Order: sequence, then structure tokens, then C-alpha cells
Amino acid sequence: MMKRFLIPVLALLLAGCAVRIDTPDPTPEPPSQAEIVRQREVLRAEVFAGIGFGEGAAVATHAQIQLDALGGVWEAWPDGDGPTDAETPEGADIATPPGPTELSAALVQTTPDLVEAAIDADNAVSSSLYASIAVARTADEVALALAQGQPGSPSWPDSALTALPEVIRALDAAAYGLDILAAQDSAAGLETTAQADAERFRRWADASALELGIAGTDQDPREPLYSVETIERGRIYADLAEVLVTAVPPSADRGAVLAAAQACATAATLHGATVGPLPGLALPRSG
Repeated sequence: MMKRFLIPVLALLLAGCAVRIDTPDPTPEPPSQAEIVRQREVLRAEVFAGIGFGEGAAVATHAQIQLDALGGVWEAWPDGDGPTDAETPEGADIATPPGPTELSAALVQTTPDLVEAAIDADNAVSSSLYASIAVARTADEVALALAQGQPGSPSWPDSALTALPEVIRALDAAAYGLDILAAQDSAAGLETTAQADAERFRRWADASALELGIAGTDQDPREPLYSVETIERGRIYADLAEVLVTAVPPSADRGAVLAAAQACATAATLHGATVGPLPGLALPRSG
């Protein structure tokens, strides 16, 4: 009799505790490789956003916007109500830089990972986001080095082919503007890279148009002349960096196009222009 009494009592107790014997293990699946990369970049952005010294203010501001775009840190049981064996989220793999020298080193160390993530991303949205942050961090590092009296120089890839007509046009328009600046520089007796950069951009535009099969056709987006009111040297490079970011995901050689965007961001910064926290992307709305 006692035995028959215990069975319904046990059933009542299990029901009251909301435990189902046939419920699958609630432990979440391990994160995918894409999520591991995103989580790494989120944690690093948190570190950069927390920088408190003055020289790092721009990096911190940019990082906070980049953090918002990346999304928050993923936790399996954010309210602490999950299984007792749920893994504790790992912290960032970089320490908070105490000064500009350490911050520069951290940017140099981590930006290549963003480049790799942009190249390897399996969707255009992620590729664009990582590419944009990589370009912004490249400009941030150049600005820090410049403030410390250590100006660098752009590292241009040999080629940067694109299948996007609007990017081909942007390359050609940038070359046109730099041609004008090169003529002005020459007349003033100045030695600059304007002519070499103009030739580089025009070469990339020519090669891209030929590869796409539109060179010299009605579909060729290039113009013999472009309307020019004012020409700002740094802005030419900054605007082209933004356009090149959009060309990274569909490119057959994402690495080369991203390297071109980073080089443009470097040139823009050296000439006093800025590319912002997410070049080539629409900034997330606040509120």
C-alpha cells in the first residue's frame, strides 16, 4: 500500500518542480566559428571603448559605436538561471592599454584579425562590418602614430579589382582629382605622391572595367571630365576608402580590396581627413 502511495506522490513532486524526464539537455550548443570571431571582436571593442586617457578618446568613441554594431556579449544564461555547469563567458584576450604607445601596439596586433574575419566571413553583412572596423582601426593607429611624431605611409596592394561599376567610377574620379592636385604641386615645386596615386587608381579602374567587359561601352561608368568645385587631398582618399569598403564582400580578392581601403584610410589620415568609426556603412541610429 505504501509503495502504491509513493508513486503518485513522486509524480506530483516532479510536476511541482517543473521537471520533465523527457526534456532534452538545456545546455546550449557550442558557439559556431563565426560567433567565436564575433564574440572576440565584441570583447576587444569593449576594451577599446573603456580607454580613459586623452590621446585615446577618438579610439574609445569609435570603439563604442563599433561595439553597438557588433552586438552585445553573448551569454548562455544572462540571468543566472541556467544549469549549474553552464560555462562562464571568457574575457577579452587583450588588456586595457594604459597609454598611447600600448594602444598603438594593441591596434597593430588586433587589426589583422579583423582583416582575416572580413576575408573569411560567409556573408556580406559580416564581411562589410569587419572590413569597415579594420579600416577605421587602421586610421586610428595612423592618427596615434602621427600624434607621437611617427608618421607612416600607405601600403598599397599591387592591384584591387572590383566588379562594381560605382567603385570603378570612384577610382577614376579620385584619379581625376589627384591629377589636378599633381599639376598644382608640380607648378609649386612640390614633390608629392599625387601623380603616382592617380596613376594607380586609374590603372585599377582600367583593369576592373576590362575584367568586367564594360570598358569603352555604354555601361562604362567613367567620364572624361568630372565636376570639381573644391579639391581636398585628404577627402579624396577618405571618400575612396569608404567606397572600397563596399567593394570588399563581392570581390574575388577581398584581401586586396581591403588593403586598398586601408591604404586610402592611411593616406587620408596623413592628409588631415578622417574616415570615422564605420567607414562605408550607415551609422547605427541612437534611441
